[in-house]
Amino acid sequence: MTDEEKSQGMSEPEQPAEPEELAEPQESKIEEGAPAVKTETSDRDEPKPGKKGISERKFKLGITVAVIVIVVGVLLWGMVPEEIIDVEKIAEDPAKYDGEEINVKGVVLDWDGSAMNFTLADSLDLNITIHVQHSGGPPEGFGNNVTIVTKGTFASALMTLESISIQVGCPSKY
Repeated sequence: MTDEEKSQGMSEPEQPAEPEELAEPQESKIEEGAPAVKTETSDRDEPKPGKKGISERKFKLGITVAVIVIVVGVLLWGMVPEEIIDVEKIAEDPAKYDGEEINVKGVVLDWDGSAMNFTLADSLDLNITIHVQHSGGPPEGFGNNVTIVTKGTFASALMTLESISIQVGCPSKY
């Protein structure tokens, strides 16, 4: 700008300020023994490492929820009661249950107290029966005229249940 322009009150055109990214870094001199000065930086200025996907906290939360869902599912699956069939139903159509693993409810008859071979009668009609051969010992409370549920594989030709487990309890539980 010339002296004449200055005398007329004209000022120099303002130059736009250089953006910080383009400004040349200035070397600072730190004197020995001087306290360190902490400069503030914005979190937005620098990308944080590892922030491309989900955070570690969200990942751990997701894994925890998945494990809980799986555990609850397994517990509920084990709690689903299996169908319990009365002796009468088996006697009506033995071929339907041939070779099947089933749970049978009935009343123990003709148990001699030693071997685990006995007759299982329908709880409403003691004349309807099947034969049971159990592979283990008798559970507590087991005996003649006791209502049980036994699990095993049924052979229709022999009207026999090869029992693998016996549950003794109050008939109202069945």
